[in-house]
Amino acid sequence: MILLSGATGKTGRHVVDRIIADELPARAWVRNPAAADALRAAGLDVVVGDLGDETLLAGAMDGVTRALLLAANTPAQLEQERRFIAAAESAGVEHVVKMSAIGADAGADAVLKSFHGQSEDRLRGASMAHTIVQPNFFMDNLLNVASTIAGQGRFALPMGAGRVGPIDVRDVAEALFISLTRPGHENRTYLISGPDLLSFADMAGVFSEVLGRPVTYVEQPPAEFREQMIGLGLPAWNVDAMLELFALIAQDRNARVTTEFREITGREPRDLARFIRDHAAAFESA
Repeated sequence: MILLSGATGKTGRHVVDRIIADELPARAWVRNPAAADALRAAGLDVVVGDLGDETLLAGAMDGVTRALLLAANTPAQLEQERRFIAAAESAGVEHVVKMSAIGADAGADAVLKSFHGQSEDRLRGASMAHTIVQPNFFMDNLLNVASTIAGQGRFALPMGAGRVGPIDVRDVAEALFISLTRPGHENRTYLISGPDLLSFADMAGVFSEVLGRPVTYVEQPPAEFREQMIGLGLPAWNVDAMLELFALIAQDRNARVTTEFREITGREPRDLARFIRDHAAAFESA
């Protein structure tokens, strides 16, 4: 039995799709009861609740041999991940795969990178096998600015001239799925990226080429981004945590491209042009 936390999230849902397609026995952990019925209909066992519930965690680990640790970015993330790892260890789970982040380090200044780093350290010290997957910048984050790309031919973000190796979330999910279900990935840490090292101005150029019209990148002041996100209803903690990550990008700290996705999967990752074509309806002007 495989336990899948974060089963309905941006990344987890793609892992679930692969699990269902391969008809593997799995238990999906979801926070929203409304998501449970569809997963049950697809043949999965389902647990509904919060990862901070230790009693629920202990029950969810019953009969589990492999588990995916994929927690939401909240102030409670670190404690939830620690409890998940402890519950897995107590239950005799054989292998835990954790989705982490590029630059994860317990001593990192950015709170989310610190959370991931501390969780990684706890997992490496546990009795079961582990795999840690550290993705670079998600291409899918660009869907958050799709409306201005479509309507104004521009997008604004506080990334400066920083470069990233953007990766499609479908490829992140593929790396997690294979690490979880195939042998040979035990006790490994993978830093995965897309094939190209790109600044956000470079990305605007790719958008222009694929969409056949000019798209420009505008460097947005962090304070303006913060005000905009708070105005949209995002919690201040999450916005500030994002801005810490964006500041590192602006400092070129995510300027990494690796071949480790190919090492895991045996194929090349999708490039940004492919991502844009696959999501063309979101980016095309009305």
